[in-house]
Amino acid sequence: MLPGSEVGSDADDILAATASTNPSTPPTSTISLADVLRVRMMLQSLLPIELIEVILHDAEYYSVVSRSTVPRNFTDSDIELFAIILNERQGHCIQEVSVLIRGHDQGWSSYPQDRGTYRNSWTWYTLATLNPHDRNGPRLATNRHADRDTQTHEFRWGRRSQLVQDIKGTRMVALWAHARYPGWQNFVEEARLVVALYPRPS
Repeated sequence: MLPGSEVGSDADDILAATASTNPSTPPTSTISLADVLRVRMMLQSLLPIELIEVILHDAEYYSVVSRSTVPRNFTDSDIELFAIILNERQGHCIQEVSVLIRGHDQGWSSYPQDRGTYRNSWTWYTLATLNPHDRNGPRLATNRHADRDTQTHEFRWGRRSQLVQDIKGTRMVALWAHARYPGWQNFVEEARLVVALYPRPS
């Protein structure tokens, strides 16, 4: 295997560092944007709109769109695991983005001194937002070097985060998995992407 350049842990990555420290991925709901508007309108006869917004956000009364993948593994490739496609209205209603990934690499390498670290680890994940087909975005998370144990990477960006502000209006968000160089395998056991939507008050 080629040693390549050293990479840091996912905690050092700029994109990952902007995520919430309480990243529990919200469950998928059947709430629609129309439901949120209906509840907001019902409450307007009882409460000021400013308080209604606080209540609905605290309750995370959002419409949720999610995608997940079945387990898969691959060698020396860039794979788009899935993408969430939004219509124009939904794109402007993005409130939160959550990612859950569980996986590991092939469990061995020619560099035992790096085993169990993030140094020279060549299986990783990226979240494509501004250009969903960009497979060369910043690393979101990296598997530990030569470690067969399943690792969990979980992130959540709230409505005030820079990532959510940057992608409002986008029509697609995609999750990519990567393995670079012969012998490097990425075993994706589970991956889930959740986008929470909330209509702007009129």
